[in-house]
Amino acid sequence: RNLHEAAKQILNDYSGEFPSTYAEIRKLKGVGDYTAAAIASFAFKLPYAAVDGNVKRVGARYFGLDTPINASSFTRCLTEILQKNIETTQHPDLFNQAMIEIGATVCIPQNPKCSRMWPPATPAITAPISTPAISSASATACLMDSTVESMFTTTPLRRPREGFVPIPTMSS
Repeated sequence: RNLHEAAKQILNDYSGEFPSTYAEIRKLKGVGDYTAAAIASFAFKLPYAAVDGNVKRVGARYFGLDTPINASSFTRCLTEILQKNIETTQHPDLFNQAMIEIGATVCIPQNPKCSRMWPPATPAITAPISTPAISSASATACLMDSTVESMFTTTPLRRPREGFVPIPTMSS
C-alpha cells in the first residue's frame, strides 16, 4: 500500500522523476530514515548514514555502547557518529555497504567473528548480542570521541575464501 502511495507521489509531486535529495525521499509515503539514507547513498551517492540492525550491532560492539540498540537514543547517537564520518568520504555508498556487510557477515548476532577483524584491545567486539543491549564498563552511553575511521585503519584486511585475515602493514 505504501509503495503504491509513494509511486503516486512521485508521479504527481515530482513529474514521474524519483526525488534525488534525502529530504524529498524521506517525504515519500512509507519511507523512513534508514530507507531514505540508503536510497540517497546508493542511488545518488549522497553522504547519509544508513543505520539498520546490522550497523547497530557493529556500532554497539565496536564502540562498546551500553545503551540498548533498540532505543531511539542509541540510533540517534550512532547515526551522529557515522554521519560525521560518512561526510568525509568520497564514496558514501561504499561506506554504507561496508558497514551493512560487516554486520551481516562478520559481526553477526551469535558467534561473531569480530575478533578476527579488530585488535583484541577493542573491548566489546566479541560479545554476542542475544538481547537488545550490550554492556561494557568502558562505555559512556553515546558520549564518546571515537570515529569510524579507526575501524577501517586499525587493521587492513583482505578476504580469503574463509573469513578475514589481517594484511601486514609497514607498521606491523
